[in-house]
Amino acid sequence: MVEKRNALELREIHKSFYQNQVLKGVSFSVEKGTILGLLGGNGAGKSTLMKIVNGVYRKDSGVILVDGKEIQIQSAQDARKSGIAMVYQELSLVPTLTVVQNLFLNAEPHKSVFRVDEKECLRRTKEAFVEFGIDDIDPNAVTGELPIGKQQLIEIIKAMLKNPHVLILDEPTASLTQREIGLLFDFMEKLKAKGIAIILISHHMQEIVQICDRAVILFNGAVALEDSVSNLTIPMMVEAMVGHKVQETTVERKNPVRYDEEPLLVVKGLTSRDGKVNRADFQIYPGEVVGIAGLMGSGRTELIKCIYGIMKPKEGSVMLKGRNITGQRPWKAIENGVFMIPEDRRKSGIVSIHSVKMNLFMSAWNRFSKHTCIDDKKAEKKAMELISRLDIKTTGTGQELKNLSGGNQQKVVFGKSIFLHPDILMLDDPTVGVDVEAKESICHIVADIADSGSGVLMVSSEFEHLAKVCDRILIMKHGAFTGELRRGTDELSESSLLVAVQS
Repeated sequence: MVEKRNALELREIHKSFYQNQVLKGVSFSVEKGTILGLLGGNGAGKSTLMKIVNGVYRKDSGVILVDGKEIQIQSAQDARKSGIAMVYQELSLVPTLTVVQNLFLNAEPHKSVFRVDEKECLRRTKEAFVEFGIDDIDPNAVTGELPIGKQQLIEIIKAMLKNPHVLILDEPTASLTQREIGLLFDFMEKLKAKGIAIILISHHMQEIVQICDRAVILFNGAVALEDSVSNLTIPMMVEAMVGHKVQETTVERKNPVRYDEEPLLVVKGLTSRDGKVNRADFQIYPGEVVGIAGLMGSGRTELIKCIYGIMKPKEGSVMLKGRNITGQRPWKAIENGVFMIPEDRRKSGIVSIHSVKMNLFMSAWNRFSKHTCIDDKKAEKKAMELISRLDIKTTGTGQELKNLSGGNQQKVVFGKSIFLHPDILMLDDPTVGVDVEAKESICHIVADIADSGSGVLMVSSEFEHLAKVCDRILIMKHGAFTGELRRGTDELSESSLLVAVQS
């Protein structure tokens, strides 16, 4: 039996960026051989706190103890020497290298000054796989060809090869299937049994309940709730995360869908070249929010990529307000009045080193141009209007987007679409990786866009949000639509959608 002593303890941690006080005396501990869930809204301070523990940032004041001894963490090297390892949400693996090469990248054992001991690398890899019960990953496989869940395990093994006492996992399940999440949780239980203390950062409260022993919830830079998971309920956690009770089950709409008018978008017989979309037929009317519910691999993302022009369809047609736009390129789609918010905002939706204002208008600076000059005052005024309307938490229009929380980054992406005012807005999992309050805000933004007369096509793996904001929800399996649920006629709920996609 593992002795329950604190592997990591934080006492009164403070941190400010200029005048913005991000952490206001955070204190908690995690015992050896336990899993601590760390939750908080975007901007609550959890990422900043963990970056302090991992040596990316330096605390302004407070005490950090590892195994009961106070330590000073000034760099990532200090954290590693103290037995702390962190796996970030964005994987650091090189996809073209093999599993073994990734595990020992920059830490290779050498036979001589210029020669890597490849046999030793392979031996240590196999030893680690046996130790942690991994028997279905080929050490010589090319990493980028493996499922994302197995890549996640490789990232964790890479951290474990440094023999940490504390392992921090930042949103490890964000891109995983349910099966892969199960494998990851089994692996975490094995680490826990070996006495490793794990801190799991997650927005998914059901995961915290399922795998964690204790939970710490941050709100506005301070600990709002800390307790054993067995004593907590999801409503209690939600209330602590947002600072107030959340009772809303549906989003009220100001304007009805205009079903008496011609549809904005008509898709007929759309089939993708890879076979993941199979003769899809549907319409979207002015002011309508249409959702697509399906399991991962059902073809939902490929469908909107075909409409937007990222993928070229094999057959079928896409008509926008009576015009054939089949096979258009994405930049032409924007010109024609179709805009897409991608699933991976960091990769495809934003330029993180650019300012809020630059990201808001990067698709449409021509709207502020006069002859050969840009009217920056006009752009500044419009940017401030969008920031206020979307309640984007930022120090100003010039702040770099990388310094905003995930939920506020997503609001900036929505700001782009609101400014462009497209006829059709397509959303691919818009609430993934953001906190409860940001998700509520996004649902209201979607409703406002539909109320303005635009049509919205929304793909989401979080069925509760589809049920909250959609007028119709199409059920998708194996690339084809197998059913439809309509507000006012059918039950729209998370449970009804789960039954529909599974049956």
